[in-house]
Amino acid sequence: MSNTTTTTVANGAAVPATGTLSDGLGSFIPFIMIILCFYFLIMRPQQKRENKRQEMVKAAKKGDHVVTASGILGVVHNIINENEISIEVADGVCIRVLKNSIIEVSKGTAKRVSTKSESAKSDKASGGHHSKKKGDSQ
Repeated sequence: MSNTTTTTVANGAAVPATGTLSDGLGSFIPFIMIILCFYFLIMRPQQKRENKRQEMVKAAKKGDHVVTASGILGVVHNIINENEISIEVADGVCIRVLKNSIIEVSKGTAKRVSTKSESAKSDKASGGHHSKKKGDSQ
């Protein structure tokens, strides 16, 4: 018995079939190549970034500066448990956030953004002299 596929035509002659299994697989090669490119160009780098971020968050300790996904800047005040930390967002103001919401951790000290009241205090200390921009009115 032979493994070749044949088709019978109307006059009774046996003709080999033209559609084979390799032709069917050959049409899937472009799809397979697209999936591989998608994986190596998009999914794999994203997984690496996420793993790096998770390691960074796990290594966060008291005194580290953090940024949450909602844009809140603060300093790690206390590690509550494996999922939550307390961050200080202003002098004496602490909030609890989930560790998963932290997108950036920086070690050491960072420059603190001054508020309007701090700017006013520094203006009084310097005599209140500022160079005004064109169009500013007081």
